[in-house]
Amino acid sequence: MTNLPAAGVLVVLSWKYMFIAPKHAGIAMFILLVTLGLAALVFYDLPLPGHQGFRRYIGAMQFTTQTREFYLVLVWSTLLTLVPFLAIYLANKASLLVGPASSLLSSGTAVGLTVGLTVASVGFFIAAYPDAEFDSARGVIAGVVLRVSLFLGFMLSCKP
Repeated sequence: MTNLPAAGVLVVLSWKYMFIAPKHAGIAMFILLVTLGLAALVFYDLPLPGHQGFRRYIGAMQFTTQTREFYLVLVWSTLLTLVPFLAIYLANKASLLVGPASSLLSSGTAVGLTVGLTVASVGFFIAAYPDAEFDSARGVIAGVVLRVSLFLGFMLSCKP
């Protein structure tokens, strides 16, 4: 649900600047929203040995706060980026999306940049505010950066 505004903005920008046909931008955003939901379910609810989801699994490990936060944001941002971009790439290859051809290189670059920006933003935040009382603020920063990066990554992945 928190990704819906970004999806709407992308469709409007697609209509105005035509970097992908608005109809196909709508399909791509639908794919993005569904796969983001599936990736979130995997992160939070996938049954793992003794734990429910990667979040609890990593949280139960004996890491320092900074190390735990690093692994959490790395796994979270990778799942929430790799799954949607892979799905959009595959939809493009299956001719469900017509427009600029998504290449494996541009999709991979989008994933790398999105994960990198999200992890870096949390890293900077941890360096400045390492205390547990800032966990919620760190989560907000990670969420905002991930969504902006997904938006920019989508535009990048539409390049051949």
